Amino acid sequence: MGVLDEIALAELSRAPTIGAVVDTLATWRMPLARPLHEGLRLVGETESLQPVEFELDRFVFLHALEVVADGDENDAVVRRYLRLLVDRTNLLTVLRYLEEQSALSPLEAGRHFLEGNGRLTRARFEAIAGARNLHDGLARLASTVYGQLALQFARQEVISLPLVERQLDRLVLQEVVACSREDPLGIGLAIAFAERKINEVRNLRMIVQGKAAGMIAEQISEWLIMQCSTQPSAAPPPLEGGR
Repeated sequence: MGVLDEIALAELSRAPTIGAVVDTLATWRMPLARPLHEGLRLVGETESLQPVEFELDRFVFLHALEVVADGDENDAVVRRYLRLLVDRTNLLTVLRYLEEQSALSPLEAGRHFLEGNGRLTRARFEAIAGARNLHDGLARLASTVYGQLALQFARQEVISLPLVERQLDRLVLQEVVACSREDPLGIGLAIAFAERKINEVRNLRMIVQGKAAGMIAEQISEWLIMQCSTQPSAAPPPLEGGR
């Protein structure tokens, strides 16, 4: 549980509007009021709540990076992990726009880029945002540290974002497991444990979704992350049962 306990959450849920939620948080002097307020200010430009989600992501990552900005080796491991998650978030953000065929201008792309000193640069993010489609966007990752995504999907006729997201999950897990092996007594071990547990839940979700879609066991297994090989794997078939 975070700073907001059950009583506070119940109070917020009774607020009549989103603005009232922000006002209540501000009254309580909660730092979360700032990103919510900024996100709501931008909502009118997009007619969706995506700016609110983005500002919350920005706050969480930047706040966490500030906490571990100057510290010991364990803090350095946490920074490395957070930057990996920043990259994952940035990639999913820009690829989601391409999947929805929502072209982003350089200015719009810049607004949606999370700063966190990750390995995916702002310039590369904007280059992907200017791609023609999801295929082209992934191809523009070829010369980056995430180039294996481009290789995995280069020959796919149809690419779904959930499929790409699953491969990003695999990359994150590979990174944190490798990090945990560098210092068996460091915090990397705890991070790897947490990511493995998260992966277990995701694996179960894939099994349930696959069964619901009428997929056979061999198809479902392609979506499961059961080991952390450092070698890129072939892209699995679409979860919709091959459609």
